[in-house]
Amino acid sequence: MVLFVVLMVSLVGAACTRGSASAPPPRPQPSPSPSPTPTGDPPERDLKVWNEAVGKSQKRVRTAIRDLKRVGMWKKLIWKDLYVVQIQSRPGVQRVPEDGHLADASYHSYIDDDGSGSLCFILFYGRALKNDLDRWNSYAAQGLARYDPPTLEEYWAAVLAHELGHCHRGLRGEKVARRWESRAWIALGRPDLAEFAIQK
Repeated sequence: MVLFVVLMVSLVGAACTRGSASAPPPRPQPSPSPSPTPTGDPPERDLKVWNEAVGKSQKRVRTAIRDLKRVGMWKKLIWKDLYVVQIQSRPGVQRVPEDGHLADASYHSYIDDDGSGSLCFILFYGRALKNDLDRWNSYAAQGLARYDPPTLEEYWAAVLAHELGHCHRGLRGEKVARRWESRAWIALGRPDLAEFAIQK
């Protein structure tokens, strides 16, 4: 039987500064007991990533994680105490938050049979991301955008970095998350958008 405990530590705002994620109790994923290493030391614990996003969002989350790994940002965003990253999405036009923000993140403590640590719960609003990028592209087409819009894949990766920044050990406010997003834009080859991340 898998034993798990989830304790809410704090709720944090997301890609805009309002709103919070209400995390349902995570579904523990049973895993076989790790075998001891030849030295008798316990093996290093792997990060658990639960991509529970639905529809197109699930693929976009996978691509965002892959892109952050490719540019070397994933390991920087995953601190020592992080045990689980649980990502979900809220589909549909009617599920877009009224204030138009793109995602929420919350930080919890988590215990199961394999160990314990921090859980970062991230909720993406896929339609809000698409709507925001569509507006950005529209402004760019009219010559009104200060920055050239990113691709949808780049945008998802940067927002994921922002949300993981909200769960980072220590300070986890909006300014901290924006700095992580800024670093992600630089790593993704869009240093022009690093300034956008800080100033938005």
